[in-house]
Amino acid sequence: MGSKVILTTWQKVQIYNNNTPLFKLEEFLNGRIDIQGLFQNRAGVVTSRFHVDLNATWDNGIGRLTEDFTFTDGKKLNREWSLTRLSENEYEGVAPDVIGRASGVGAGNTFLWSYKLKLPFKNRHISVDVEDWMYLINSDMMINRVYFRKFGIKFTEATLVFSKRR
Repeated sequence: MGSKVILTTWQKVQIYNNNTPLFKLEEFLNGRIDIQGLFQNRAGVVTSRFHVDLNATWDNGIGRLTEDFTFTDGKKLNREWSLTRLSENEYEGVAPDVIGRASGVGAGNTFLWSYKLKLPFKNRHISVDVEDWMYLINSDMMINRVYFRKFGIKFTEATLVFSKRR
């Protein structure tokens, strides 16, 4: 992912530039956050639900995010992100199941991540494109819409509600 991805992403997210409250990634994604979410297939049918315990810390523009997923079927998943601030509204991130680097840019109350993710599928892994749209509702809540595509075709999406612990 390079500057071309950031530019393309910025063109998508800039329409939210005047929306408030202002989403500052390092302020919202900091501390303990509870996340409730669900996946839907292409027909809109809910295929699974989950909870995520997110713990985030920042030091000099470097963020460490630990996500502990628990699905309603009992399955568990852990993801460790390392995020780096590139400029005021641009970030990049890496995680073990992310191929290359995630590119992120914010405008107004919105933040957009774009990346390739390695997903387990029938005893192997497949690469999918992810668009991760985050909308800050207030200082304690964010709604996240995630779209997963393979060969440009959306095959599933997720909706997540982030609630900061106080």
